[in-house]
Amino acid sequence: VYIDIDRQLAARYGMTIDDVHSIVGSAVGGKVVTQSVEGRERFPIAMRFLQHYRDTPESLASMPFVTPSGVHITLGDVATVRIDDG
Repeated sequence: VYIDIDRQLAARYGMTIDDVHSIVGSAVGGKVVTQSVEGRERFPIAMRFLQHYRDTPESLASMPFVTPSGVHITLGDVATVRIDDG
C-alpha cells in the first residue's frame, strides 16, 4: 500500500508529515502502551486499529483520527492511499 501525504492538507490541520507517519505506524503496526508484569516476567501490551481499518486501501483511507488541534478527520483527508506495483 502506498500512502502519499499531501503536505499542504496536513498543514491545514496543524500536522507534519511525521505526525501522519506516527498515526499510520501506530494504527497499522501497533504501539506499545504499557506492560503486564507477571512475577518476574514483563510483557508489552500494544494497541492498534481494528482489522477492518487495515484490510484495504479504501478502509485505510477511511481510518479516523483526531488532529493535534482536536479536529476529527480521516487519513483520506490528508493523504491518497492506493496499491502500487513495485
